[in-house]
Amino acid sequence: MSKLNLETLDDGQIKVCLTENQVTACCYVSSMHLVDEKEKQLQQSIARQKNKMGAARIELASAEL
Repeated sequence: MSKLNLETLDDGQIKVCLTENQVTACCYVSSMHLVDEKEKQLQQSIARQKNKMGAARIELASAEL
């Protein structure tokens, strides 16, 4: 399940945060029309983070053997 959170800042920028399975990635955009594109990029970022975390767990488990 993913959750997209938008927050308009005092300077007019929009903080875009996407959370999927307890992993969150955020970025800033200058206009609402950029949110959809950034959401896709945040999904890709989360997937990369999850892959790195999975690889680290495998290395740790191998080291413990």
